[in-house]
Amino acid sequence: MAVSPGERRIWEGKPDPHVLFIPADFYLIPISVLFTGFSVVWLMAAVRQVSPVQIPFGVVGAAFVAYGLYLMVGRFFVKTFRKRRTRYVLTSRRAIVIRPRRQFEADLASMATRHVRIHGQYMDVTFGVNDGFNLFFRLVPNSGVEAMGIPVAFYDVADVDGLRAALSELNTVEFRHS
Repeated sequence: MAVSPGERRIWEGKPDPHVLFIPADFYLIPISVLFTGFSVVWLMAAVRQVSPVQIPFGVVGAAFVAYGLYLMVGRFFVKTFRKRRTRYVLTSRRAIVIRPRRQFEADLASMATRHVRIHGQYMDVTFGVNDGFNLFFRLVPNSGVEAMGIPVAFYDVADVDGLRAALSELNTVEFRHS
């Protein structure tokens, strides 16, 4: 990652791939179990039914079962896989999340807000959150079910002191412990 002229690298780090669970998992896991159970019942009913809608209902049921299994188990594997290949860079002008074949940036000068959460020995920082940010992803960030449109964020950073010092150098962050 090249730094632009007049820009300096303040901090660099990565997420801890061993941190899998978030507080939202207390309701995401039971909901995913119920969703998958409903989907299995749907699929079984579609398979046993003899009618012209058997195939479309079976396909929809199979897709729901697959997604339910992803919500229950698969997202944790995806989250670990993604974290092992992610780096975070904070410069004097930008917050950057670097993944293979993708890079997400937030211009620090144009950002309205930054949210910082310290949980145990880890820190999460979300850059550029605004009121138009999708409610679902605001409730379950870092869950493994994120999609396009989420803000640039540093999740599960173990170097709390280093990142805190770098953010303090930027002068516009309030820290919340949880």
